[in-house]
Amino acid sequence: MTRNMVKCQDRGDDAPRSLNTLKLERSMSMSDSHFTLPALPTQDGVEFRHVPDWPGYCAGSDGSVWSCWKRGRYRGIAPNWHTRKLQPGSKGYLLVGLQATGKRRMAKVHQLVLEAFQGPRPPGAESRHLDSVRTNNKLDNLVWGTPTENRRDAVREGRHNLQKLSNAEVRQIRTLAATTDHAVVVKQFGITRSYLRALLRRLWRKDA
Repeated sequence: MTRNMVKCQDRGDDAPRSLNTLKLERSMSMSDSHFTLPALPTQDGVEFRHVPDWPGYCAGSDGSVWSCWKRGRYRGIAPNWHTRKLQPGSKGYLLVGLQATGKRRMAKVHQLVLEAFQGPRPPGAESRHLDSVRTNNKLDNLVWGTPTENRRDAVREGRHNLQKLSNAEVRQIRTLAATTDHAVVVKQFGITRSYLRALLRRLWRKDA
């Protein structure tokens, strides 16, 4: 067994399975009747969950991504899981290649971890790295957050593109600034004081 292989737990035919596991096995059986998912891998201090909509893949709470698909030309389900190689993307996030049931995708690792452990992305939400390190995809460093929270993180780290404010947000900022202390406004929307002054004097975003 290679270093990056983890032997699966023994599981009898009558062992309980999660609803997610049963759904994944059923989706795989639609294309090949002999597909049966092995039990999730085990590793000290790491929890594993299936990646939604990608049968044969799971994510670890340590930010790892695993697959039980066989390598090579003749693909099928293997009895053991193996780690997937992660590669850096153009924006600094780690990516991983997924391929299952006739579809392929290069996915961001932090989004797979969030979807596996915290469920689907809430409407309007964005993924956040709490320490602002884009390669740290451990579960305790990831949360779904609002665009404002993400902008506040970016301003704190000096990497914010202020053009991403929507027209509705610009109008809200101008209205709020008329009756609220400017220190509160810049903190709430994650913008700088100089940018707020430019918005109020309409030197920037005149169309909003």
